[in-house]
Amino acid sequence: SLMVVIPAIGGGFLFQLPIFAVQSTTINDDLGIATAAITFFRSVGQAFGVAIGGTVFQNEFDRYINQAVADGTIPKKFLVTGAQAAGAYKTIGTFPEHIISAYRYIYADSLRTVWYVTTGIAAAGFLVSFLVKNESMDKGQQSKQAFNNQHKEKKAEEV
Repeated sequence: SLMVVIPAIGGGFLFQLPIFAVQSTTINDDLGIATAAITFFRSVGQAFGVAIGGTVFQNEFDRYINQAVADGTIPKKFLVTGAQAAGAYKTIGTFPEHIISAYRYIYADSLRTVWYVTTGIAAAGFLVSFLVKNESMDKGQQSKQAFNNQHKEKKAEEV
């Protein structure tokens, strides 16, 4: 379906284009190491991103829940903590409507904070990108793994 294809194309652009930039600015002998390094660091970055996002969400969720319990919006018997928030949709759906509405705002406010934090991190990355020197990506593939026409021409002359 089209709803699966569009995100897949976007993901393909996100995950492949930086590899080309790294490979075009690396000396030929280090292409394998450079490709492995960018793949490794992107994976580590994703893990940190999930950890930071999850931690911010849980902490903010707990903060908003504590405020709602303190002001009486949510009774303690309907308490869901930040650690339980990810899997508590069905449970929250059984609560009275005014409490479900309070939880909607708590989820939204917690996610808003996650967006603020991740936008700040993205902005920092954008600013750091201005420190990257101007490199040309117009470079042929001359690594040991590349197919080489000179090799074919030598074999043809030997025959």
